[in-house]
Amino acid sequence: MLRHIPNPRVASRSALLVVFITILLGLIATTEGSAYHSLALEPRTTVGSPEVILQNGTVANSTIYANGTSAKASVDSTAAWSDELLTNPGFETGNLTGWTVKGPAAASVEVFNATSGGDTYTNRSLRIGNYGVCTKDEPGTNDDSGVWQNVSLAAYASAIDAGNAKINASAWLYPSEWDWDDAALIVRFYNSSGGFISAWNTTGEYGEGIAYYPKAWMLGMGYTHFTQGQLKQFGCYNYTVPIGTRTVGIQLGMGEHKDSLYCGGQADEASIKIHTYDETTYDYVLRVNNTKTDSWQIRLKKYSDSNVNRLRNCTIYFHNSSDGAARQIYIQNGAYINQTGSWYDLLDSETIYIAMTVEVTSTGTSYVFAYLEVRTPSVTTHAQYIITFKVD
Repeated sequence: MLRHIPNPRVASRSALLVVFITILLGLIATTEGSAYHSLALEPRTTVGSPEVILQNGTVANSTIYANGTSAKASVDSTAAWSDELLTNPGFETGNLTGWTVKGPAAASVEVFNATSGGDTYTNRSLRIGNYGVCTKDEPGTNDDSGVWQNVSLAAYASAIDAGNAKINASAWLYPSEWDWDDAALIVRFYNSSGGFISAWNTTGEYGEGIAYYPKAWMLGMGYTHFTQGQLKQFGCYNYTVPIGTRTVGIQLGMGEHKDSLYCGGQADEASIKIHTYDETTYDYVLRVNNTKTDSWQIRLKKYSDSNVNRLRNCTIYFHNSSDGAARQIYIQNGAYINQTGSWYDLLDSETIYIAMTVEVTSTGTSYVFAYLEVRTPSVTTHAQYIITFKVD
């Protein structure tokens, strides 16, 4: 028996919620309500049982504090990743629309079509599509150039400032010759005034905010850094956007450091996407883990109670981060609106939560005794675990 004692304040009164959890292995029932009988639930039985764990812990991992402390937990409600935020991310317009050329050799930057001939395109490489960007082969030049693009994140300001925004920023880079070309990705974050906040990869080997595809002449020195002709993706992924950010800048750096037969550093298929999430706070939360790779279904079913007439509102429900809340047991003004919940999917290796909100009209003690029922989807036989909810 685990005893969990949060300390809520409800209905202008001090109410103490105590949740007793007793896991009874071996109680099997059918949905038709036939007599219970004991069975040892082992993986070899025809019924089986997932390893459902109801455990205490900390608010940080969405379970109840013990010893009378306040219990609330936040669970992320995550939006899908945004559409592509860059203009012309793969240069498929055939030009530099959306991009600004940067560097001392701006004239040497070009969008190339690797299938069209013209200049020597033998070592030009594309991720997808027909176009990429590179430094041109200019005899006798030593070119360090690049293209950059800033993207406004003002529409995501509230989530960013709450620390609830993540970003993917990446590009495919390629130095065409191993003796003298290079390419780099730079990602930096700016505030509403254009002031620099920070850069991704601040501890990178090649400087703040830089992911560098070094000159492949390292191969000639006996190193195995990269292989000639290898397109490589660089970027930051699921990276928390710094608070205060209103603009993110991405720069594709390209270098040509010797007269050669081919173009210099190249880049293709850049990308910036963002997603945001809200933290929803739930009171009195218990975590349910499915540690198996099989999917199951669960529900709550009230089987007894005591002194529930003092419960103005008692709602016991499941929730996870993507499917929302599913009310299981609902008491309003002392009467049951719902005593048995609908089956709720507990997917393989998934964690869901049992949450409870409560409001009382008077002092006293109320009990709601419920089964946590667990079954294989579409099978009538299920395992039962007893949970006792006590409201003081």
